[in-house]
Amino acid sequence: MRSEKNSDDYSSTMDVIEEVIKNYKKVKNTHFQFVCCIYPTAPLIKVNDIKSGYHKLKAHNYTCVFPSVQFSYPIWRSFEIEETGKTKLFWPEQVNARSQDLKKAYHDAGQWYWFNINMISNWNWPDNSGTVILHEEEVQDIDTLSDWKIAEMKYQLKLDNTEQ
Repeated sequence: MRSEKNSDDYSSTMDVIEEVIKNYKKVKNTHFQFVCCIYPTAPLIKVNDIKSGYHKLKAHNYTCVFPSVQFSYPIWRSFEIEETGKTKLFWPEQVNARSQDLKKAYHDAGQWYWFNINMISNWNWPDNSGTVILHEEEVQDIDTLSDWKIAEMKYQLKLDNTEQ
């Protein structure tokens, strides 16, 4: 229930959600308190994680709950590559810190989002948001053929672990 305008690769998740909610009200006279947007490019989603997100949304009165995953290496050692090809650390003060002593950092797993519709109008991600932390082998966004191959390997690993 979204328009062609909001069906391209450049539409924001919020644009799509707001349009779909509006269309449900208009066309079907249906109102929701909570809505979950599930991304089709996330094949490793688990039902229990979605349920966990819903329970967190309600229990903590969050505006949004989404899955996250820890970066596999501390971002505090990240750098950019300048036009000249020279590297430049984002956090040079961390250059001598041991990687195991650096603060853990997480990123959005890009799988699904639960929203409280009554609070969505003033949502400023990630303010008043909660998360369900996933393991790296449970997360794979699909944007390229390589991503798909990695997702297949992770899925096979999951199957192998279930058979044991």
